[in-house]
Amino acid sequence: MGFFNNVVDEFGKKTGKAIGNKLYGSNADDIRIGGSVGSGGGANSEAQARAAEAAARKAELEAKLDFEREQIKELEVQNILNIEFDASDIESINKTLFTLSAKIEAWIDKKDSPLCDAGLAKFKNGLEILQFTDPSNPSILLFQNKLEELKKKKRDASLKKILTIAIVILIPFILFLVLGGVIFLVEEFL
Repeated sequence: MGFFNNVVDEFGKKTGKAIGNKLYGSNADDIRIGGSVGSGGGANSEAQARAAEAAARKAELEAKLDFEREQIKELEVQNILNIEFDASDIESINKTLFTLSAKIEAWIDKKDSPLCDAGLAKFKNGLEILQFTDPSNPSILLFQNKLEELKKKKRDASLKKILTIAIVILIPFILFLVLGGVIFLVEEFL
């Protein structure tokens, strides 16, 4: 099992080095080798402290930005849910449905599921009101087709996302099993 152990050891070294470089920057090896824990200050420890402080500030800023993005998304969903259709104003219903369909397409393309779901629900609601108030409206067929098209586009985007995740997970696993089996067989015959 010498070759297999060497491959695993080398993989571990390279992975550890990559993680260290990602966490501590390109000088990760220098910092780990050059400084000792009790070496009493110096430029190296000050640089490490500044780097740690900068990393903490960056993480805090990213957390704040994520929180703000979520708040904005919640407000947008709430704005969609607050759309009201006036049954006496057919022109307004048509205009709102056209606007919603364009926004829903953009949200599908951006893979923004909460906004897309809220928009689709409101679009369907507006279409039902239009069908009830003016069943002979020529736009109804257009909006029905658009609703089906949007649902299909969303379903396809979700399926594509699931397939991508499955491929990203399964291919390395299958390669690992195949290569592991080949290496095991080679070592057995050697």
